[in-house]
Amino acid sequence: MEDNQIFRIALITAIIGLAGMTLLSDKVMPHKININEISKSNIGETVVIEGHVRTIESHGNKLYILSVIDNNGVMNVIIKDNLINEFKRNGQSPQIYVNRYVRISGKVIDYKGSIELELTDVKSINILI
Repeated sequence: MEDNQIFRIALITAIIGLAGMTLLSDKVMPHKININEISKSNIGETVVIEGHVRTIESHGNKLYILSVIDNNGVMNVIIKDNLINEFKRNGQSPQIYVNRYVRISGKVIDYKGSIELELTDVKSINILI
C-alpha cells in the first residue's frame, strides 16, 4: 500500500470518527438541566445541575444531604458513606461547599417519592464561585 492510500484511509477514518463523536456527544455526556425540569422520567439518568449550596445536613459518617438551589427550584443532593470516606482520604469535607455556587453531576433517584440527586464521584462536584 502506498503512502498516499494510507493517508487517505487515515483521513477518512478521522473525519468519520469526529462526525460520530459530534453526533453522539449529547448521548454520552450528562446534560445540564434546571432543577425544576427534573422529574420521575429522569430517574436513573445522570444529569448536571448548577446552583448555590444553602445547607448541608450531616448524618454521622453515613450520609450528607446538600440543599442546592438554582433560579428555578431546590433539590437535595445525597453524598453516601463511600464518597464521604473518599473526601476524607483526599483531606476534604463536603462542608466546604456550603454557601458556594457549584456544578454537580449525579444520578437522579427517587427516595420515598422525592426526586433527589445522588453524587456518584467526588470529582462530580466543582466549586464555580
